[in-house]
Amino acid sequence: LHGSKSVRVLERTSSWPSTSPSAKTHVQGLPISPAYALTYHKSQGQTLDKVFLLAYPCIPPGMFYVGVSRVRKSEDLHIMNWDASLAIKVDPEAKAEYKRLRISIGKSPLPIFF
Repeated sequence: LHGSKSVRVLERTSSWPSTSPSAKTHVQGLPISPAYALTYHKSQGQTLDKVFLLAYPCIPPGMFYVGVSRVRKSEDLHIMNWDASLAIKVDPEAKAEYKRLRISIGKSPLPIFF
C-alpha cells in the first residue's frame, strides 16, 4: 500500500513439471521470494542488497542512520512508513556537543529540528 490507495493482487502460477514421460505432477504457488528480517542492531556492520525499513518512533537515537546506511545505492533503500518527526531522533548530548563545538570556533549554532 505504501502511500497509494491500491492493492497489488498476486496471481497464482501453475506449472506441469515432469522429469519423465510417465510422471504427471502439478504445482501451484504464488510468485513470492523467501525473505528475512533483521533488527537495527543486528544489521550494524553489514552491507545489504536491499533494505525495506520500518522507522518507528521507539527506535533509539542514531538507529535511523544505522538502518539507512546499510545499502550501497539509495535506490536500494525503501522506507515503508516515513515520518521524519517520529523516526529520526538526535541524542540530546550529541546536540549539545555539536552546539558547543560550533560556538568554540566562532560560528552560531545551527537549528536542529529533530
